[in-house]
Amino acid sequence: MTRSYPIVLLIVFSIALISGCASTEKRKTTLDDVSPAAKATILHHTQQGDIEKICIKDEDKKTEYHVAFKTKGRDYELTLDEAGKVLEFEEILEMEELPMAVQTTVKKETKGAKITELAREMEDDGKTFYEVEFVINDEEHEIKMSSDGKILEKDDVPNKPNYSYVE
Repeated sequence: MTRSYPIVLLIVFSIALISGCASTEKRKTTLDDVSPAAKATILHHTQQGDIEKICIKDEDKKTEYHVAFKTKGRDYELTLDEAGKVLEFEEILEMEELPMAVQTTVKKETKGAKITELAREMEDDGKTFYEVEFVINDEEHEIKMSSDGKILEKDDVPNKPNYSYVE
């Protein structure tokens, strides 16, 4: 019996450690469950639109909300903090909606890849750029470009974390 005591402590400690790590998971939530400031921002951005999903992510004692919504047939994604500050705003686009220079860069950089998202993205600092997310050999990649097609950032991050919604 006394020999199993350290094992039990190890198991309890491991469960506590894993539980703490799980706090960074994203989970589906509702508009009623977000902070009042975030709710006001979400309602402002989604007026006359349909909120498709909201997920919440708690990480490093910070809460972020990711909202997918549709307005007038267009898909958008909004990321904001608990205070209602917009961190990122994306308009999902089709290839033909991109500026010609961006289309050229996308086609060159994604040869043979499965494109998973094309978007015009506006960040909290006011910068606007275009983003393509694609998969090659089961690895996710992302490229950010200016409107003239110049590559601003290129991430080759296998298994990149994203906002996957837990149903």
